[in-house]
Amino acid sequence: MMIIMKKNKLFDLFAIASFILLAIMLVVKEFQNDTFYAIKVGEQIFKTGIDMQEHFSFVSGLTYTYPHWLFDCFVYLIYHSFGFFGLYVATIFLTFLLFLTMYKTTSKIVSDRYLAFILVTVLGFTLKNFMTARAQLVSYILFVLILYSIEMLEQTGKTKYSVYIFVSSVLIANFHTATYLFIFVLFMPYLASYFISFIKNKYQNKINKYQEQNKLSSTRIEIGKTKFTKKIIVTFIINIFTGFLTPQKMLPFTYYIKTKMGISLANISEHLPTTIDKRPELFIILGLLIFILLLANMKIQLKDLFLLGGLFLLAFMAKRNYALFAILSVFSIARILKLFTDNRLNNLTIEKVIFNKYIATLILLMFGITAFFKVNYGKNKDYVNKTKYPVELSDYIVNNLDYKNIRIYNEYNFGSYLLFRGIPVFIDSRADLYTEEFNKGCTIFKDGVISIFKNYQQIFDKYNITHVVIYNSNKLKSILERDASYQKIYSDDYFSMYSKNI
Repeated sequence: MMIIMKKNKLFDLFAIASFILLAIMLVVKEFQNDTFYAIKVGEQIFKTGIDMQEHFSFVSGLTYTYPHWLFDCFVYLIYHSFGFFGLYVATIFLTFLLFLTMYKTTSKIVSDRYLAFILVTVLGFTLKNFMTARAQLVSYILFVLILYSIEMLEQTGKTKYSVYIFVSSVLIANFHTATYLFIFVLFMPYLASYFISFIKNKYQNKINKYQEQNKLSSTRIEIGKTKFTKKIIVTFIINIFTGFLTPQKMLPFTYYIKTKMGISLANISEHLPTTIDKRPELFIILGLLIFILLLANMKIQLKDLFLLGGLFLLAFMAKRNYALFAILSVFSIARILKLFTDNRLNNLTIEKVIFNKYIATLILLMFGITAFFKVNYGKNKDYVNKTKYPVELSDYIVNNLDYKNIRIYNEYNFGSYLLFRGIPVFIDSRADLYTEEFNKGCTIFKDGVISIFKNYQQIFDKYNITHVVIYNSNKLKSILERDASYQKIYSDDYFSMYSKNI
C-alpha cells in the first residue's frame, strides 16, 4: 500500500510539472483586445464603483452593465502592480490551474490517473487559442468544479458538494456574468436522466413485455439511478438565488438572453459556426467516440449521452464554444475510454502499456525543451501586436491632438486598445454595450460594423465624427483617399488616420 501511495504521489508530481510546462507552451505573450478594456474598466471601478455608466465612449448617455467586474478588478490590480508581465504570468498560472483541476477531478471520477493525464494533455493542446487573459479562463475552472461537484453529489450525497456548487456559482455571477445561466445547463443531463429513469421504472413491466413481443435487444444506453436525486434538485433550486448575490441586480439572468437577441453575434467571428477546416479535432473526437461505442459493443450512460450531445451541439454552433466542449466533456470521454480499455485490455492497464520512468522522463524533456524555446523565442516580442493594434498611432494622437475633445471613428477590432490608452472611442470589443438590447435606441454596432461601407458620410455626420482611424487594409481607406472632405494626417505600415476638413 505504501509503495502504491508513493507511486501515485510521484505520478502526481510528474503531472504537475507537465501541466506547468504545457501552460507555458500554450499561453502566448501577445494580449487580446478584451484584456485592454478589462484593465481600464477595473481601474474605473476603483475610481467610481459599479455605477452602471459608460466612461470610455465619446457617445453620451450610454450605460454599462459591468458583466465581469470582479475579473476586471483583478486584472487591473495585477497590471497596476506588475504590468503586462504580471498578466502574462497570471494567465500561465490560471491555465496550469485549469489543467490541474481537470486532471485531479477526472482521475477521481474514473480512478485512473494515467488515463486522466493523457486525456487532459491531449485536450489541452487543442485549447491554445483560448488560453488568454479573459474572464472565460476563470469560468472554465469554476465550471469544471461545478460539474465535478454535481458528479460527487450524485455519488455520495454529501452536503459539502452543494456548498461548493453554491460558492462557484456566486463567483461566476461576479467574474463572468455572461456564462451564469450555463451553470443550470450543467444540471440538465442529470435531471433529464433522473426523469427518464423515473418514467422507465414506472412502466418497466410494459417495456419488458414490449421488448419480448417484438424480440428487441436491450438498449445500448444505461439509465443511471441515484438515491440522492432530491439533493441535486434542491441544490439546483437553491443556486437560482446565487444570481442575486451581485452588485448588478438581475443582470446574471438577463445578460445572456439579451446578447442572443442582438445583432452582434452574427457579425463577430468567434460566434460563427464551427467548420471542419477550423476545428478538425472536434470532428475527429466525435468520429472516434462513435467508432469506440460501436466497436466495443458497450453501453453509454444516459447523462454522458446528454452532456456530450449538448456540448458537441454548442461547439458546432459557435467557434468560441469549442473550449467548453474540450473542458467539460473530459469526464464523459474518460468514462467511455475507461470502460473501453478495461474491456479490451483485460489485465493490462494504461500504466503498464504506456507509462514507465523512461517515457515520463521523455515527456518532461520534450515539454521542457519546447517550453524553453517558446519562451526564448518570444522574449523579444511585444505584449501588444503592432500589426493589430495602433501603438504608434496612439502615441501620435496622445502627443499631438486634443484627443479628449475630438470624436474618432475607429474599427471594432482595435477600439479596446485606444480605450486602454485613454482615448475616447466610437466602439470597442464590448459589443453588447453598443446595441439596442443594452442601450435603448443605440445603433452604434450596426452603424459602425455593418452599415459603415454603405453610408459612411451619413454615419459620420450622425455622430459628429472629426477623425477616422482605420487599418490600411480597410476598403474605407480608398474611399476616404478620394473624399476631399478628409485629409490624411498620419500613416504607418498598418494604420491610417484622417481628419475632417472644417
